[in-house]
Amino acid sequence: YIGCPVAWLKRVLPLVKSKEQLAIAIYLHRRHAVCGSKVFTVPNRELYEELGLSRFAKYRALRYLEKIGAITIFQDGKTVMRVSLLR
Repeated sequence: YIGCPVAWLKRVLPLVKSKEQLAIAIYLHRRHAVCGSKVFTVPNRELYEELGLSRFAKYRALRYLEKIGAITIFQDGKTVMRVSLLR
């Protein structure tokens, strides 16, 4: 399985700069589908256990994906970071 629609992959593939960013972009689409919600969390533990990616890789990738307009990040202080995909 690709883990996301080809349209999403076509959108983010030319924009990402690393394999970690691509893996997280695909993971975000999967997480969106699993959660069934427009806004969802991105657990550090799950990313590490599933993909071996650290929380620091996650934060860097999420900030970059937000910068290029693929996602929106919602965060209130030091609470859990929530994400929404932009179509």
